Amino acid sequence: MLCEFIQDFVYDVDPGDKEFDEDLFMVTFGIESNDHFYNILLVTYFAVTSLSTVGFGDYHPRGNTERVATALILLFGVAIFSYIMGIFIGIIDQIS
Repeated sequence: MLCEFIQDFVYDVDPGDKEFDEDLFMVTFGIESNDHFYNILLVTYFAVTSLSTVGFGDYHPRGNTERVATALILLFGVAIFSYIMGIFIGIIDQIS
């Protein structure tokens, strides 16, 4: 969904447009031609490998706008994960 937003509003392109030769995530990895289940699996895989700092590099942002968006998503993802772990640790402290 974020990739579609970037293509529509930042680059103002259609993924099927053959005249557009920008190296974008959706175009490079063929996301527009995949089914929804595969795309959900791919995005979950990308999020888990990125947030766990493994980052295999097989799926990665291609353009500068995508890199900025991914960096913000990772920053907020780590912040949310830390907040949830803090609550979890608080619950464990109350139990013991």
